[in-house]
Amino acid sequence: PLVSEHCAHLVAALERHEALRGLESMLRSGGTLAFYDTVLQPLTVRLGEEPEVSLARLEEAAARLPATLVRVADPALPNPKMQNLAVLAAIIKRRLLPGVSAEHVEAALTDLLDGPKLDANLQYFRGKLA
Repeated sequence: PLVSEHCAHLVAALERHEALRGLESMLRSGGTLAFYDTVLQPLTVRLGEEPEVSLARLEEAAARLPATLVRVADPALPNPKMQNLAVLAAIIKRRLLPGVSAEHVEAALTDLLDGPKLDANLQYFRGKLA
């Protein structure tokens, strides 16, 4: 990583275990953790070697640092592959990335996708910013 431990102003994560690791190892005091609130159960959890990371555990770790949590959960998410876009929309809506706007995200989506996938992603992203 290009960012030193405990120096990140913002950490984005796509599930709770990843969020806790990022919060404890990369996020600076006073930073922000934006995460999609789901659990993908790493092998160690499935084998019963470690407990599943609960939302309460994540909130406690954030309070100790201290850090701001931006919890993203969308039961109406059209496609689980859009979780990253949901987190990005929350980050953009709160202006957590200086110099990066919704227009930048839309331009990137247009560069990467086309057809129905592009339309669905743009519609979802714009809806989350409204």
